[in-house]
Amino acid sequence: MTQTLTIRKANIIDIKDILDLISEFYEEGLKECGLNFTDYSLYKTAENFINNGIVIVVYDNDILIGLIGGMVIPSMFDEKEKIAQEAMWFIKKEYRNKELALDLLNRFEEEAKRFNAKHIIMVSLGNMKNEILDRFYKHNGYKLLENQYIKKVV
Repeated sequence: MTQTLTIRKANIIDIKDILDLISEFYEEGLKECGLNFTDYSLYKTAENFINNGIVIVVYDNDILIGLIGGMVIPSMFDEKEKIAQEAMWFIKKEYRNKELALDLLNRFEEEAKRFNAKHIIMVSLGNMKNEILDRFYKHNGYKLLENQYIKKVV
């Protein structure tokens, strides 16, 4: 079968595919952190991002293989400045390559500009290959902002 990749903005008809892919992302990257997962919460979050934020999807024919998504919010330091905050970025393992990741990042940046964002904040999870992501982000003009830690207290 010939690979035909389509990158586009998500719409609500993509939600089932998005939920399946984010479930895969959770299993690979977030589960070990002790974060709870409910289908309802995930559905509401994805729906909100699609309707009010930025979600870019990549399909190989009719199979969702990757996405990037987030919200544009006012800066807590200056409410007149908007910041795009990436919240989910995942590509199936067999499709991971720099070109596809860069294509998704570029589309996210384009959408952030349409929302009049002045800055974009990107995330890397602690269990990912952070040295590779660090080089990728820096190569694309990003600076390290902060590291975050999580602890379960209950």
